[in-house]
Amino acid sequence: EAAVTRAGGSPRRLGILPDARAAIESSLLAAARGGCALLLTSGSTSAGVGDVVYRVLEEGGELLAHGIRVEPGKPTVLGRLAGVPFVGLPGNPGSAAVIFETLVAPLIRAGAGLDPHPPRARLRAELASEIRGAPGRRRLRMVGVVRRGAGYRAYPVEKRSGAITLLGQADGFVDVPEDRARVAAGEEVDVTLLEDRAALPDALFVGSHCLGLLPLLAALAPLRARSVHAGSLGAIRSVARGLADAGGLHLREPGGAYNVPVLERMRVPGVVLLRGWTRMQGWIVPSGNPRAVGGFAEILDGGLRIVNRTPTSGTRVLLDELLAAESLRRAVPAADLAARLPGFDVEASTPGAGAAAVGAGLADAGLGIQAAAALAGLGFVPVAEERYDLLLRISDLDSAFGAALRGALGSQTLREALGRLPGYRADPDAGEVLWTSPAGEEASVPVHAGRA
Repeated sequence: EAAVTRAGGSPRRLGILPDARAAIESSLLAAARGGCALLLTSGSTSAGVGDVVYRVLEEGGELLAHGIRVEPGKPTVLGRLAGVPFVGLPGNPGSAAVIFETLVAPLIRAGAGLDPHPPRARLRAELASEIRGAPGRRRLRMVGVVRRGAGYRAYPVEKRSGAITLLGQADGFVDVPEDRARVAAGEEVDVTLLEDRAALPDALFVGSHCLGLLPLLAALAPLRARSVHAGSLGAIRSVARGLADAGGLHLREPGGAYNVPVLERMRVPGVVLLRGWTRMQGWIVPSGNPRAVGGFAEILDGGLRIVNRTPTSGTRVLLDELLAAESLRRAVPAADLAARLPGFDVEASTPGAGAAAVGAGLADAGLGIQAAAALAGLGFVPVAEERYDLLLRISDLDSAFGAALRGALGSQTLREALGRLPGYRADPDAGEVLWTSPAGEEASVPVHAGRA
């Protein structure tokens, strides 16, 4: 409805309908006979048992196409019902958005007497990392856009089209023709914006999710920054590759040291680590801790179901350390312990997602930060206080962004905001340099492109 309004149309909402042919056909026919100039739906367009939109057109109207050579958006339906043009968008949010902007928005703008392809809806940007084509299909690759001086830089958003967060992190898409195998990093590309975004970010953070990032990004004003969650290892890869301006990480070494030993071992070139803050990690459990969880041993022995974190996250590293310690104590292989731990293979991408799983009764416990437990009204069993520090490139340390970041980290505003988050503690040396890559050192661990 909002997209139609932005394009200059006057939407009439039909509501959410069940995957039942009679309900869908009745509603669409009423709209077609009630004066609508275009019928537009989302969902029920694939070839599954519950997908019935194309059947309504096939048997009660005119089905022009069921499936187009576009990725994402292949299960798009085109037709007419009672003589009214019909477009059935896919159900996945990302697919629906790009197909709407590509096929539907220009049609609505033209019908409203507007320019079908207004100049403000496109911009030129340098591509930060490679985009692979989809042979035989036109690929509409979702990207985020960051300002770079007088120009822009576009980076592919690593989310599936079914993830609603894709629309929060993407600013537009790059159109890759079906005969193009790849678009190389550094190439100039045209980006079609999903909407008129006058306030594109000035900086990009990629790394571990943290509630402390919200007040940090606010303290960077007037600079505008966006945060994308890709785990602590994602921060290292993205900053080292020049994809991100900065990234947060909390990688623990056996014994309790954070971040610096990992960077030293990986020998990541060209980066510098700034001191951030500390936060408390522990087991998030239902309110009142009804299963009397005191630590990892009780979880294992009680057969409790956990929710795990993704392999690139610092929280997963901590869980693996706890598993290794129990393995040593019990003289049982860690893999065997993991195999008897229900939910070990169920991975949440953020602390909030893990807490939500516990709150919904899908898990008995999940390792996460205290603030996530408190926000969800859940119980918490402390395990370890950890460091959350910020990584950026050495070349940016003395730039306007580097100076703003260091100033924000040491600001009283951020200090007070962190003090209001349960389990967080501001550091008096926040913003100071903790570690710098040795000059001329090559990375021993490949810092490669791809999904973090």
